Amino acid sequence: PAAQLTISPEFTICNDCHRTTPGLSTCCPACKSENVYGMTRIVGYFSRVSNWNKSKLGELKDRRRGNYSVMEVVPPMRSTEIGTAAG
Repeated sequence: PAAQLTISPEFTICNDCHRTTPGLSTCCPACKSENVYGMTRIVGYFSRVSNWNKSKLGELKDRRRGNYSVMEVVPPMRSTEIGTAAG
C-alpha cells in the first residue's frame, strides 16, 4: 500500500498577546489567555481550525503526530534508469 507523509505544523495564535506557539492548545502558554485559535494545514494550505467542517476536524483528530527524521534522502530515478537498477 502507498503511504503519504506530509509535514503539517500546528500552531496556537493568541489574540491577546499575539504570540504564535507550536502545537494546538486551548490557552496561550505565554499569557494564559483562552482567546486563541489554532492554525494548521488543510489540503495544502494553512487555515483556522475553527473554520473546518466536521469531516476535516475528524481528519485532524486522526493525524499521527511525532518527531520524525529522514535518515537518507534518495533522489528519484530518471526514466532512463528504470529497469537497469539492481534489485
